[in-house]
Amino acid sequence: DTDDDSEMDVTECEKRRAECMDNLTDLERQFNILKEQLYTERIHLVEWELTEVKVGRSQEYLQPLQQLEEVGSKEVADKLRAFRIENINHKYESELQAAKQHFEEKAFDQIQDELTEKIRRLKDDRHNVDITWMEWGSDKRSGKVRGPGRKKPVSVQGPYIVYMLHDEEILDDWTTVRKAL
Repeated sequence: DTDDDSEMDVTECEKRRAECMDNLTDLERQFNILKEQLYTERIHLVEWELTEVKVGRSQEYLQPLQQLEEVGSKEVADKLRAFRIENINHKYESELQAAKQHFEEKAFDQIQDELTEKIRRLKDDRHNVDITWMEWGSDKRSGKVRGPGRKKPVSVQGPYIVYMLHDEEILDDWTTVRKAL
């Protein structure tokens, strides 16, 4: 009886083993079919998403793209604002410098005009004094009073250099020096 049982057990085991192998083969075949279907579905999904991206309708990329464009436009606006402020500052500084130069030129011209007018008046006064002195000198000249035409020579001692310049020459030289500055 035990031999019978053991033969039956071996046959039973072989039979079960064959069933299990058939089941395993069937499962592997089904797995491969499902794997191929999944792969095909994924490929179709990726192709569809790629088409959506190329056309510009993919929601997955449109939202980040919109956010990126908003950030970019904000940065551009900030940079534009900064450059405009810098430009305004440069214009302000240039106008300030131009106003300062204009003021200095006006002041210099005004001072020069005033000095020229004073020099002209001094020359006129000196000329009037010379004429008055000549008239006075010719009418009331005494032996000891000398007119502007004849001056008593100045006695100089030591190594001095005496320049024989007239006042007009000195004023002309002074005016030339001032214009050069």
